Amino acid sequence: MLKGKRQQWFFVMLVGFALSFQGTIPSAEGQEAAPAATPAKTSAEAPQETQQVTPEETKKEQPITVRKNKKKKGPRKLLNTDGRGRFGIFLLAGIGLQDHFLGTTLDGDDITLSAGGGIGFALTGGYGLSSHWDIEVSAGHQVSVIRPSVSNGDGEFNRDFLRATLFYKIPFTRITQWKIGAGIGAYLDGEWEENIVSYEIIKYDDALGFHVAGEFEVVVAERLYFAAGLKYYYVTYEANTTTFTHRELNGSGFDLMLSMGKYF
Repeated sequence: MLKGKRQQWFFVMLVGFALSFQGTIPSAEGQEAAPAATPAKTSAEAPQETQQVTPEETKKEQPITVRKNKKKKGPRKLLNTDGRGRFGIFLLAGIGLQDHFLGTTLDGDDITLSAGGGIGFALTGGYGLSSHWDIEVSAGHQVSVIRPSVSNGDGEFNRDFLRATLFYKIPFTRITQWKIGAGIGAYLDGEWEENIVSYEIIKYDDALGFHVAGEFEVVVAERLYFAAGLKYYYVTYEANTTTFTHRELNGSGFDLMLSMGKYF
């Protein structure tokens, strides 16, 4: 009987011992393994970790430097009237190369009249054949008068002209250009009229001549243009009526030209 009680106490002690460990040791079922402990880093490794950054973070932290590219200057833009027509008007004022004697004043000065020079006007039209070549046609009227003027007489030489000129253009800036040209001209309806010693009218045949010219042109707002130039022309007139005076006239001269017009 004592032996049976001992066995009962031993069984009770065994159960109590098992129950005491059940609260401290978790069961294997339904439990996840605890993560392995990370080894402690040394003081030398800790700074290295803080200094490691990603390439993206490096790009963000670095200051962005913008290089200012210098603008390359291209070729300078020059005036180009290629393929453009124009219409304008110009004024003439010039001197003739030969003076013809008519008489003398009361002071003894010679009274002369030239078949060249004088004042006049013309209408002109032109077209740009290329950026460097231009053709122009002008039609106008010019008159030269006696010098010096006298109160008891007068005299003048009138003529019409039709000229064609081929210009070589030299663009200078985007609004200016030089023009150098040469051409031929028809000089029409030449008429000599004087009333010094006696009243006389002499008519002349139409004549052909040649000329050279130079101009400086300024184009405003790509439409309106202004030009100034100098023209030399050579022409000889022959009378178509029987006369003993001034049968042949040298009508050559220099003219200063001022013009304005519009491109289209």
